[in-house]
Amino acid sequence: MPATVIAERVGWTGSISWFRERVRAIRPEYLPADPVDRLEHPPGRAIQ
Repeated sequence: MPATVIAERVGWTGSISWFRERVRAIRPEYLPADPVDRLEHPPGRAIQ
C-alpha cells in the first residue's frame, strides 16, 4: 500500500515526504516471515 494512501487513512496532515521516509524505514519490520528462512528442519521434512 502506498504511503500516500496510509497517510490519508490515518489522517496525516504534516509533510508527505517526512511520512514517506518514516513508512519506508518501518515497512521491513511488518513484512511477513519468509517460509524459506525457517531455522528448524524436523527429520523427514527436508527435501533435496
